[in-house]
Amino acid sequence: MVSLIFRKDDSPEFELSKVLVAAANRISNAHHHPNSVGVQFIQIGNNPIAEHALKTLAKIDTKGMVDTVSYSELGSLSAEKLERVLLGGLHPNIRAQKPRYF
Repeated sequence: MVSLIFRKDDSPEFELSKVLVAAANRISNAHHHPNSVGVQFIQIGNNPIAEHALKTLAKIDTKGMVDTVSYSELGSLSAEKLERVLLGGLHPNIRAQKPRYF
């Protein structure tokens, strides 16, 4: 399993959604486990352009490979929230509980 976690507060410099969709399709077509690769984007500031970019990424079909957390979802950052967010990027069952901890 490979997990990538990005902390960002600006919009991506390139067409990230195309890369993520292509990667998800390649993993799926090769019959790898759906959780073999996980990518998580966490917005660390309140830049509205970055938040829009995250919402766009959350809507694309990456077969569950991508998890996004915007600043407005996160609110004030506590140790417990950070732990849940980071674990959610690694474990889909924790990610599924996201509405409960925000």
